[in-house]
Amino acid sequence: MGTVDEKEHQEDTPWMSDEKYVALRNEIIDAHRSAADFLKWKLIAVASVASVGVGFWAPATGQLPDARLIICLIPLICAYVDMVHLDLAVRVQLIATFLRNCRDPYENYVDQLRGRADNPFDADMNAVHGSSIIASVILLVAGIIGSSRSWSRFHVDSFITSGVLGIVATAFLRNVYESRKKRIGSRSTDK
Repeated sequence: MGTVDEKEHQEDTPWMSDEKYVALRNEIIDAHRSAADFLKWKLIAVASVASVGVGFWAPATGQLPDARLIICLIPLICAYVDMVHLDLAVRVQLIATFLRNCRDPYENYVDQLRGRADNPFDADMNAVHGSSIIASVILLVAGIIGSSRSWSRFHVDSFITSGVLGIVATAFLRNVYESRKKRIGSRSTDK
């Protein structure tokens, strides 16, 4: 204790105790850990569903059994994890804005980085949404390819619909995130 930053914190925000400040910092760290855990589970769930679905293919006949339609759940899994991740990211953004308004030097520095074109914090959201888009595009392409093969119309439509809905859901969630982030940022007294 007693570093320059802590003294500045105490002088600028005498109403916020060190315990409250540390609690807010810990909440940010816990949200990041939870987000990382959800992303691991996203990878595990998508890989598991895909491997189960691919295991149902009968290569000798070229037919696509109905059980393989489980693969069409992948965009739903991605959307759920993305939604939880989005919620955690918005919580972090809210706490960061609060701390920035309390003149926290670290959050002011991070805010400057977020305003740059090469924002290092965009990589996380790009990976989250990019992986969902890729999974959805793969389903869409599989449905299109399946239409030229011996797949039934139901299977083709299921894969194409699942892929398109996954892309739409991902784009929608990304827009919701950007909108919420912008609203939180506009409430900052520094802006």
